[in-house]
Amino acid sequence: RQIFQLGDEQAMDDGILWGQDAPSEKRPDDGSGSLVSRAIASIRPHQLMRGGRLFGEMGYRLGGVYRTIVRRNLEFAFPSWEDHQIEAVSRRAFHHFGMTLSEMVQGAHLSAGAILSRCRLSGEDHLNRALEAKKGIIVVSAHLGNWEISLQYLACLFGRRVHIVVRPLVPRWLDRWVNHAR
Repeated sequence: RQIFQLGDEQAMDDGILWGQDAPSEKRPDDGSGSLVSRAIASIRPHQLMRGGRLFGEMGYRLGGVYRTIVRRNLEFAFPSWEDHQIEAVSRRAFHHFGMTLSEMVQGAHLSAGAILSRCRLSGEDHLNRALEAKKGIIVVSAHLGNWEISLQYLACLFGRRVHIVVRPLVPRWLDRWVNHAR
């Protein structure tokens, strides 16, 4: 794969390698920044999730082609499931996506301390030993939870740049928005 420069980041031809720095302590929720930034940062997590589920429900109802793709994939993966099971899991997938996007928007407006207070890491000692050995770390993650926020968490926790490899998203406008949020 060919790697090329994009400003401070690097990108591959079929995926993107992004660098995630730890947010500075001078972030909007500490009194700096715009009124909108402070408002977004002040939303309580349960309220944010409720809004994210609502956003996901709108996506489910309006996202005909994407809803069809999700249903088709679930039918392929779980051929014994009944239609009501496919429907329920499809809807929850859209809700999860809406919650993930909501957390991403809010995460861009939180301080390092606020991000650290919202996440939990098991096995931190393994990562610390690997960092002490100066050999680098490769973390492989499935789409469990909000891995976008976990990138910010790791950058805040260790005070180091975190790089990720991803495929471009479809539609293109969503890919641009997510990459900007990263």
